[in-house]
Amino acid sequence: MPTQEGEVMGYGLNPRTLKIVEERCRPSVAFTQSHANGSAEPEAPKERPDVSGTGHKMIGEIRTVALREALGEVAETADPWELIAALLLALEAENVRVHGDASGNNWSEPTARTLATAHLFPEGSLVRDEKLIRRHAVSVLQSILNCEVSMHSGSGVPAQLVGVLFGADQKMPSMAFEAFLKCYSKPGITKAVQAEGLAPQNTGKEMRAVLMNHIGEGHWLPEVASFAQAQDVWAQKQKKKQAKIRELESVVDDEDLDEMPEDDFDGAADDEADLSHGPVVPVTEPDSEETFSLQAPEPEPSEHNEAMQFMRDHLEIVVVA
Repeated sequence: MPTQEGEVMGYGLNPRTLKIVEERCRPSVAFTQSHANGSAEPEAPKERPDVSGTGHKMIGEIRTVALREALGEVAETADPWELIAALLLALEAENVRVHGDASGNNWSEPTARTLATAHLFPEGSLVRDEKLIRRHAVSVLQSILNCEVSMHSGSGVPAQLVGVLFGADQKMPSMAFEAFLKCYSKPGITKAVQAEGLAPQNTGKEMRAVLMNHIGEGHWLPEVASFAQAQDVWAQKQKKKQAKIRELESVVDDEDLDEMPEDDFDGAADDEADLSHGPVVPVTEPDSEETFSLQAPEPEPSEHNEAMQFMRDHLEIVVVA
């Protein structure tokens, strides 16, 4: 194909065959922009912004420090409604990702967090309406929290604690139905039957039937399915975390540094001095048969090497735009 307007041809040299290779490159940026704008002349160069990207990065770091100091000063006196609104705004931050959000199932539908921030901060300032804040706070909690068993989108124990806080156990249905009771092992269903004051049966099927007949139209919620059991699980996790923190604090002790012998520091300094002058090269005695050299061995002559040397001495690469 013939060369078209705006195209740039590239030329290269095949190192094996020494043949010149011609390749068609992408159209130049100036040509693409000029035809996209309907003008044959390139656009005028853009003006530099008043503040560079590095400057904006510095502004962001300084703002972060100021923001944290401002929040720290109101830790004891902040209005609870303002804190709730601030938390809703923080959940919509660009560095926050929510897996398993029940709202906004498609790209065109806004999430509950997006709606909350749009209604509470329409022009950047908080709309101080307690009913509006309360309604959006509940909507965001409903969209984020779930009690599903999942490695990626499950909320875990915190969601169950929220259920304890707002009495979700009273909303749980009776769990005495066949599909759920089949999930019990035989020892498990035996314990469940005994907890109701019933005698164990020979098979799991018989014990499930006995338990369902005993509950009838009543309400049966085992401890494993209740929200309240999350409190004990949470307490155990917190104890383990506190123990781990104390263990780490005991390892980092300034007295250990004071007891370190000076020879260790001197040895480290010597190692640094050696490394600063490059790798250590073994030196042999003059009479030794073995010698060491840092120079690379001379390449053996070959047709390929001779051709490459000829190219370096006689060829000149010219780039034509």
